[in-house]
Amino acid sequence: MNHTISLKIIPTKNWFALSGGWAVIAAALATRPAAPTTVWIVRLALLWLLVDPLLGTVWQLLVGRQLRRILQLGAVKAVTPVLPYTRRDSAAYRFGIWREKLRTHADGVWQPLLVSAVLSLAAGVWLGWAVLLLAVITLATAWAFSLHTRVNAAQRGWLSLALFFLPFVVAANLIELWRWDVSLLGAAYTVVYFGLLCLRENPARAEIWVILGQAAAAVVMFAAVQPLAGGVIALATVVGLLARPFSAARGGALHAITLIGLLAAAFSLGGGG
Repeated sequence: MNHTISLKIIPTKNWFALSGGWAVIAAALATRPAAPTTVWIVRLALLWLLVDPLLGTVWQLLVGRQLRRILQLGAVKAVTPVLPYTRRDSAAYRFGIWREKLRTHADGVWQPLLVSAVLSLAAGVWLGWAVLLLAVITLATAWAFSLHTRVNAAQRGWLSLALFFLPFVVAANLIELWRWDVSLLGAAYTVVYFGLLCLRENPARAEIWVILGQAAAAVVMFAAVQPLAGGVIALATVVGLLARPFSAARGGALHAITLIGLLAAAFSLGGGG
């Protein structure tokens, strides 16, 4: 069968890593109505598709594959100008250089990047201005961080807000208006997410931030009269301390432990506990 475009769906290595996609799921659990409507389900599903597969693909290709660095490489062979009789310093010649770099070094990379970015903006327009703003901020952040090889603490703080807290807040308020307990839970796990971002560079600092974030989340749950969920988070913190998974090599275990606490708290706030 002949077709014009091929798309691949490739699962990530660690499904249980704390991420913006899980933030959307947790916020949906925490604010779910007693009788979910079809509109609510569709809007949350589209928001998850936007935050996780679409914007995740953009992040992987721009930051992980460092596509902007490819554009700084020299072209492998001489470039034929797009228009005849164009000078070497003309806009058409520079575009030809840029096109040859993409064709030589990034063929099969920039196409899914473009499709994902366009679909992300389209989903944002359909779901409303808050989701559109989320998409624009994430795309701009990915573009800005695509040339960074090392990230400092301030930049990790911004990543925590843009990639976790903002998706959580947007999902929580997609149907239901602001709730103090849900918003504080998202803020607490944003601190946890910040700690996880520090895991590779500084495991000792990661341990401090992860414990502080989980302790804050447990306090929020006890204040919201959800002792069972608070106990689950506290237990997850203790298990993490005993298992000592605060290292880049064992980061998957730490992500799974924190994710269990987040989902338990969100389910409880939504009326399940």
